[in-house]
Amino acid sequence: MADVNGSLRDKAADGIVQAAIVGATSIGIEALNALSTGIALLDTRSHVLWANATATRLFNIRAVFKSSSPLPLALCNADSHETLREAIADACRSSSAALQLRANDARAVISAVVLPLPASREWNLHGQSAVLLAMNELIRSRSIPDRWLSQMFGLTRAEASITNWLILGRTIDQYAQHRGVSLETVRSQLKAVLSKTGVSRQAQLVATLSRLPIEHASS
Repeated sequence: MADVNGSLRDKAADGIVQAAIVGATSIGIEALNALSTGIALLDTRSHVLWANATATRLFNIRAVFKSSSPLPLALCNADSHETLREAIADACRSSSAALQLRANDARAVISAVVLPLPASREWNLHGQSAVLLAMNELIRSRSIPDRWLSQMFGLTRAEASITNWLILGRTIDQYAQHRGVSLETVRSQLKAVLSKTGVSRQAQLVATLSRLPIEHASS
C-alpha cells in the first residue's frame, strides 16, 4: 500500500510539474507575442518553424514578402532576398548578420538581424540547424499610449499627440492641417517634445521611440 501511495504521489507531482511547464511555456509565448519586434525561427531552407504575432504580420506585407509559411520565405526585392539567404547561411555557421529588407520599389521597410541558435531537439528534428530572425519596421505602425509618453518624458496630451503623428511617418504640416492649428504652434510643441525627450532632431525622436519593444494600441 505504501508503494502504491508513493507511486500516486509521484504521478501527482509529475502532473504538477508538467502543468507548470505548460503554463510557463504559454506565458512565454504570450510575452513574445506582445513584442513589437518580430521574432521568427527559420530552418536552413528559409521555412518558418515558428513566428510571434508581429513577425506573422510582417510576413504578410506583400510589398516585401512574396511568400511565407508554409512556403519558404521569398522577398519581392531580389537583392534583399539574396542578402537574407546569405545571412541565414552565415548564421548556420555561427555568424550573425544585420540587414535591411526592401520593398519591390527598393524602399527600405524592415530592419532585421539574423542570429545563430544552439542545436535543440525542439526544432532540430531532421538534423537541420535553426536560426533566429528578428525584425523591426523602420516606421512604426502603431501609436504609443499617451500615458506612456507622459510617464517616460512628461509630455502633455498635445505633445504626445504630435509625437505619435510623427512616429507614424507623417509631417508637422499635415498635423497642423489635421488639427486646424497654426504651423508655428505645432513647431513650438515639437520643440518642447525634443527638449523633454533629450534629442535634437525630429529623426532622432522617431528613431528613439520606434525602438519601444511592446506592441500596444493607443489609449
